[in-house]
Amino acid sequence: ILDFETVRMLVAMQQAVDIKEPILRIIGPTGLGKTFTARGFSIFRGSEFLSNPVSQGTTVDDLTGSFQQNAQGRWFFNRDTSFKQRLENGGVVALSELNTLIDLNEKASLAWFLQQIAETPADKDGYRTIELQEVPVLPGGQPYVIRIHPKSLIIIDVNPSSYATRGTFPPVFEEETPVIKAESILGKDSQTQKDRLKKFARRFLKMDWKRGGVKLASGISDSD
Repeated sequence: ILDFETVRMLVAMQQAVDIKEPILRIIGPTGLGKTFTARGFSIFRGSEFLSNPVSQGTTVDDLTGSFQQNAQGRWFFNRDTSFKQRLENGGVVALSELNTLIDLNEKASLAWFLQQIAETPADKDGYRTIELQEVPVLPGGQPYVIRIHPKSLIIIDVNPSSYATRGTFPPVFEEETPVIKAESILGKDSQTQKDRLKKFARRFLKMDWKRGGVKLASGISDSD
């Protein structure tokens, strides 16, 4: 169901991609459909999707890769994570409940890693190259990196400040990342809400519909 807040979130996601912002924070209550909307956005675009609910055991290594031993007992860096794959292929990543760990459980390293993504400038082709500073490099070796596709988007699901378990992000991270505040409007049916929904729905429907990189249908034009 495309209610007003769902359309607002979809439009904000597309606008973030259009202005080359790699991260979008969405503040809203649990059950609003933030992650569900992010999945829908990836389907509309025909891109890969990853939903990664953050828990107390989540570390930066879970996102970027870690050192592992092969069958011969030799150590190697396994960087083939779903997070990395989605970002390098123009996909959508939804990180849920991340702010419940910041400050409260001393997991600020997750936010600082995302801060590195937010503040890294894009090259002339729109790609962002993120050096994995946490990963040691052998003498003479090249640092491990993630090359973020210009169409990729990280969506961070954030609970309102009124939630008792909500932590806080580093202020510099909040300054670097765009945010949209969404609220449930179930039951509201005023003319104002209808007009706002129409405005955002038309903006959303101007997007081309794609699946697997193939355009299935063109978005509407202003004359439609």
